[in-house]
Amino acid sequence: MNIKTELLIHSLSEILKTKAETEEKNKTVTATFTNPSGGASLRCIDDPQADFSLIYNKTPHYYPQDTFSLKRMQNDVSAYATGATARIDFTDNNGTESRSDRIVKTAEAEVPDLSSLRELCVRVGLLRSYEFENLMAGGGTVNVHFWNSAKDFRYRQIGDDLKKM
Repeated sequence: MNIKTELLIHSLSEILKTKAETEEKNKTVTATFTNPSGGASLRCIDDPQADFSLIYNKTPHYYPQDTFSLKRMQNDVSAYATGATARIDFTDNNGTESRSDRIVKTAEAEVPDLSSLRELCVRVGLLRSYEFENLMAGGGTVNVHFWNSAKDFRYRQIGDDLKKM
């Protein structure tokens, strides 16, 4: 493991207030940060032949291996750790979770109605409009996850209204 990766992992450990479990295979380093509140772990992957990958749970986010981008990664992780951003995904009525998730500002995740939630899901590329309509009408949920999982909540359509649960 090179010094840049060691320093990055140390920095992310301090931000997340948890130690990383690291694994090195074929010069690729994977650091897994276990969520102390029981939520999804965060993974950082350093492949010397590619960009850094940061995976909050499902969808990777890529950062070029330059100082500016690594600082941006630290800022993004800090925003997630402090609750300024959250991860959204969805679950269908059979309990099947989506294979992707998106990061949004916490204020954006606080929506007043179905229309606003649909707009958010479409804008961030989580769901197309018709997929959102089918999901919600069929009893599915849009889920909002935080690093502190005690703050997690979900949205479900009850009749014509949006219910935050």
